Amino acid sequence: MSEGGISCAVCGVHFNSQRDYFGHCQGKKHKSNENLANLQEAAQRTVFVKGFNGYNPDCKNVLGLYFSVFGPVTKIKVNNKSGGSIANVEFQDLPSVAKCLSVRHHCLQGSPLFVKQYVFHLPKHEQMRMIHLQNEKEEEQKRQNIHSAVMKSLMSACNLTDQINQMTEMLKLTEDDEKVRALICDDMTVLFNRYFESCTVHQFGSSINRFGTKGCDLDLFLYLRSDVPYYKKPRVQLPFHKDIKTLKFDYGPLSTEQLPLNTDDLYIISPMDHLEGLIGIKLVAKILENRKKWYTDIITIPSHRCPVIKFTHHSSGIKGDLSLNN
Repeated sequence: MSEGGISCAVCGVHFNSQRDYFGHCQGKKHKSNENLANLQEAAQRTVFVKGFNGYNPDCKNVLGLYFSVFGPVTKIKVNNKSGGSIANVEFQDLPSVAKCLSVRHHCLQGSPLFVKQYVFHLPKHEQMRMIHLQNEKEEEQKRQNIHSAVMKSLMSACNLTDQINQMTEMLKLTEDDEKVRALICDDMTVLFNRYFESCTVHQFGSSINRFGTKGCDLDLFLYLRSDVPYYKKPRVQLPFHKDIKTLKFDYGPLSTEQLPLNTDDLYIISPMDHLEGLIGIKLVAKILENRKKWYTDIITIPSHRCPVIKFTHHSSGIKGDLSLNN
């Protein structure tokens, strides 16, 4: 209990009352963090063992008798793999682990054992969550640095006009920023041209109207063209095609004749127009997901008016919105 409230040591969050704290402890996030902390603590009391006969029905008892010499053993987990049997031996306390690891050569029933400290690996979803939190912290630090620099510059300005000029100069997109954004467009154009007969990716909004500032989102649209001559391209397998029930092809690039045709009571829309809705967004999002080294945090936001794909360009950290034929 700290002065003026209570803090959760597991989550690193401060609360003004015990009621808020107890409510927090019942939440999924706290329980998940608590479970993760328990796993990490248990990993520190665990050693990894290899070199024994795991197919022996009595191997757990044999291992337990051997390692109990170093201290109380609480759990033994044996896993038989094609490359040999392995075991995780969990002790009751850290001194027992230290005593076990201090022995240079372990031997069980005449066979040498390989023993080392167990290394805990975060579950994949926790790894992604930690990366996301780290990225958020870095983004917040960047914003604070920019804010501090701008305020310092404004305080030193002579008048309002000087302040406006200095703020504009400090916050506007630099030539390097614009080059990176143009390269993202070029990369996406090359990527999507493998799957569609003819397309280009273009910027719009603040990225090109000179109102863009440092860290602003990159607004893009994928222009699917049906008015250009068809040039034969290498065949490519279409991702996620089974989810698109009206698309009957496994391979692309897709021509306008191959794209699904949709009708209603009033009119017939072109095949390319049909792809501009949720069907197209699903296909385009899956293409980006297959390029994980370059694009991350891909989220599809469905909308009848203008569905959007949110993404983050991995190397530059630029966040963007991609729509179709906007």
